[in-house]
Amino acid sequence: MSDKLTMEDVTFMVEKLSPNDAAIIYNTFKFVNDLLNPEMYGHAVSAEVRDQARVCLGLPKVEQNAYL
Repeated sequence: MSDKLTMEDVTFMVEKLSPNDAAIIYNTFKFVNDLLNPEMYGHAVSAEVRDQARVCLGLPKVEQNAYL
């Protein structure tokens, strides 16, 4: 089993919440993913922010050499 959380995982989990709580969690997950997407906010944030977004999604940091 992978430690990476997918949109399908989030969708499954939020179905058990109130509609408002589900929308907040879904939108937060989507925003964190958008921080990694160069067509969204990926170029607007620093390498350190992108690495922290990866950590939030259960992914390894890959840009440490850009800010350490």
